[in-house]
Parts: sequence; C-alpha cells; structure tokens
Amino acid sequence: MDAQLVVDLLERNGGHPNGIGALVSECKAGLREIPMVQIQHCYRKIQMGVF
Repeated sequence: MDAQLVVDLLERNGGHPNGIGALVSECKAGLREIPMVQIQHCYRKIQMGVF
C-alpha cells in the first residue's frame, strides 16, 4: 500500500473503500490519544535522508 494512500484514508471522513472503515476508525481513535499528531506524506527521497 502506498504511503500517500494511507494518509488519504486517515484524512478522509467516511466512505472508506474495500470495507476497511473499521480499521481506519480504530487507527484514528488511537492517533487522537497522542497529543499534537501530524499525519503527512513524505516522498521517498526525503525518507531516505531520515535513516
């Protein structure tokens, strides 16, 4: 699964494809428990510099 697809799923409010709505909702609930969370896509070239 592409990282941008994951970001898009987490930012969307409802209407999740392939019946994964419950999984996405669970992830969102867990993220709400962490203060100051920011979800964003990071392009591969930038990701390689992180490690």
